Amino acid sequence: MYKTVWNFMNYHVKSSHVSAMFLAALLAGWTLIGLLAGSVVCLISTISLSTKAVVLFCSAGYTGLIFGFFGGIFYLYQKTSPHKESSINAPLPLGTQKAA
Repeated sequence: MYKTVWNFMNYHVKSSHVSAMFLAALLAGWTLIGLLAGSVVCLISTISLSTKAVVLFCSAGYTGLIFGFFGGIFYLYQKTSPHKESSINAPLPLGTQKAA
């Protein structure tokens, strides 16, 4: 899902704003999903109105924050960070020797 949203944003948004729009779209989308899930829980349960409000806020907020924002940050980090060679197979700098 993250790749689909990223490709959509890359195609429709200026390259300087892609990351910000990507995170905003994920945050809004996951918050809406959490809100819908919280609404289902509130509809099928017999809890007080104040508890229902807490369930809605927590389900929407935590879902948006964890899966939307942090998930998007981790996806962007994976997508944009340079992948270095493993230090085990990396060549040694000139003038250094391997310890025996």
